[in-house]
Amino acid sequence: MFFNSIFVVEGNNLVVYYDEEECNEFYRVLDEKLTEDFFNELCDYFFELIEKGREVKTKKDIFEIIVMSWPALVVFEEISNYPEYADEIMLRRLIRVRKTTESFIYDISKQVTHDFYSDTYIFFQGNVIKAPFEEFIRIKNFKIVK
Repeated sequence: MFFNSIFVVEGNNLVVYYDEEECNEFYRVLDEKLTEDFFNELCDYFFELIEKGREVKTKKDIFEIIVMSWPALVVFEEISNYPEYADEIMLRRLIRVRKTTESFIYDISKQVTHDFYSDTYIFFQGNVIKAPFEEFIRIKNFKIVK
């Protein structure tokens, strides 16, 4: 999910440039496949990542936990913004998940200091790219549409 989307991190800010086809597929999946079972699996997976996050020590492993958390966080955010995607049981669980894990990503992110990654980097197709965004777009010959 979002393999071809571009995640640009600048300091504490994240800007995402979504691939249009991936967005359409994402919303199709939300419409058709966001069931209680799928949502529960996603929540369970997120809690597994939290447990792994407590055990990992290297900056590389911590960063991987952060990246692996993004799909769940995206779904959680979409449901928060558009609750019509979920039923009452899912909404109640999301509230519990958010209340108990709200600081997880921030806390674990603090463990990855700037000597591991720069203030500005791009995450694209599973890779961290340390280049200015404008240069990255020019080299890849991407077109940004608003």
